[in-house]
Amino acid sequence: MRLINKYTISYVLTSFLVLSIGFTIIYVAVKRSPIQSTIGKLRNLNTYVTSELQKGQSIEDLKTFNYVSIYKLGTDSLKIDEIISEQHQWNDQLRDSINLIKVTSFPYINHQLYKIESRASLIEADNEYLTGIFMVFAWTFIFLLSLVVLISQLISSRILAPFYRTLSAITSFNIEDKERFKLEKTTTYEFNRLNAFLEKMVKKSKSDYLSLKELTENTSHELQTPIAVIKAKIELLMQTDLNEYQLSELSVMYNELNRVSRLHHALNLLTKLEHFEITETPLNLSEVIENSLYSIHDLIEMREIRLYTAIEPHVYINFDKNLAEILFSNLINNALKHNQADGSIEVSLNSEKLVIKNTGKKPPFAPHLLFKRFKKDNQNTSSIGIGLAIVKKIADLYSYKVNYEYIEGKHILTLQF
Repeated sequence: MRLINKYTISYVLTSFLVLSIGFTIIYVAVKRSPIQSTIGKLRNLNTYVTSELQKGQSIEDLKTFNYVSIYKLGTDSLKIDEIISEQHQWNDQLRDSINLIKVTSFPYINHQLYKIESRASLIEADNEYLTGIFMVFAWTFIFLLSLVVLISQLISSRILAPFYRTLSAITSFNIEDKERFKLEKTTTYEFNRLNAFLEKMVKKSKSDYLSLKELTENTSHELQTPIAVIKAKIELLMQTDLNEYQLSELSVMYNELNRVSRLHHALNLLTKLEHFEITETPLNLSEVIENSLYSIHDLIEMREIRLYTAIEPHVYINFDKNLAEILFSNLINNALKHNQADGSIEVSLNSEKLVIKNTGKKPPFAPHLLFKRFKKDNQNTSSIGIGLAIVKKIADLYSYKVNYEYIEGKHILTLQF
């Protein structure tokens, strides 16, 4: 989920909670306000009657107030608190229930305790009235929430605009770019700190990458000459008059040196693939595979391995030709190395996938480990354990999926386009 949407959801939930509490308070207040208003008026009436009694007016003179009853209770000094009561009664004339509200006061006037009781009838709001109020609240609620969503989207998009620009710059960043990586200044302190940290990390990453690239290139260049010289010396020694033991040892040395040379070449290739820029040029993969199979046809026959092909013509996919040749070469060499006597290799290609099957023993480790570097069958000493790692890396460059299975005595490698 995008950050701006999380902000909006947070705003909506907060607004929903606040508005719900606010509307609940308003609803209760609207429902209770007529009662509270009536109680206030009755209190004022009791206060007025009390002031008239204090001025010397008699109870008889104050009987003109139809909604007030006045009683003398004696000279008892016991103070009685005000009493407020509500009583629902049925009214035959109105054909409805009314709320009879009474406010009773007990003032002392000239050492005389009085009881002043004022009353009023209140017709309570019916369900239709309350439903109308609720609908007003509901539509107001929906309008405010919609407004919150719109405003939060606008505000969040404006506040987060520098963040998204930074994210876009990081996403399009290429460590091989020669231009200086620079992020724009913002008015937000936290974004400026983030941009400064990213600029520092990118600068360090570029420096480390250039140092590593230079070391790799120098090492690759410097190793080629001594390896070639040592191989030439061993070949010359093997042509001299040596006994069987000496020839055997030189042969082992020569094979190990070849293995070091292949390993050196494979590691250099993996390093280059880390920063390889892919092309979107369609390639006739059918032609590449047929040419590769033709070049190793003699080797397959010499190993006495049966080859079956089902290659559809003119299968075009986005692929660099050199990488395609390396990928298929590693796959077919893997099928040869891990095959068995009187075995077989099956190669099939269509517009959706490339499948290579070969007979052989079941690997002694989990299938997902097959594409790790230096993961190989210990019985196969000629393998350097990087071939399938290179295949996986090339496939990842083009977002193709490579999968391995072992079914009914056959290794099955599938490259899905």
